[in-house]
Amino acid sequence: MMVDELISRKDGLKHLLLSDVNKLLAQVATDFPNIATMGSIGKSFEGRDINYLTLDMQPTDSKPAILITGATHARELISTSFGIF
Repeated sequence: MMVDELISRKDGLKHLLLSDVNKLLAQVATDFPNIATMGSIGKSFEGRDINYLTLDMQPTDSKPAILITGATHARELISTSFGIF
């Protein structure tokens, strides 16, 4: 599934809706089960899952790590897309 297929058009804008993000995370976890795991850290105030995606290669004693967070602020649409792309 291509990211372009998931981009919803609403009011003439091109951005990922929450449903698009969840579909994309689930698709990555399905396509790459050996390195990708999707989970939820809890529920939002409105009862929606707060999902995450972990990408992990083969374990080593000391491996560098990076944490990418997005959607920190509800009205900053680009912050969600930044973490995805």
